[in-house]
Amino acid sequence: ISNVSSYGLGLVVGSASGLYSAGHDGGTSGYNARAVVYPKAQLGLVVLANTANGAAFLNSVHRRLL
Repeated sequence: ISNVSSYGLGLVVGSASGLYSAGHDGGTSGYNARAVVYPKAQLGLVVLANTANGAAFLNSVHRRLL
C-alpha cells in the first residue's frame, strides 16, 4: 500500500507515530468505518460515521488519539 504499510488478511499493517498498527477501514453510501489496534500500546480504536464524507472525521479522531 505504501513504503510504511502493507495489506494482509484483510488488515492494513504498518506504523503510525512510531507504533505498530493493524486495522481496516472502508465505507459505502452514507457510512464510513475504521478499526485499528496498536498492540504494544494496548490501544484500539473503532469509529463509525453515518456520513458519506466521514473520512475527514475518522482521520481527525485517529490523529487526536495518537
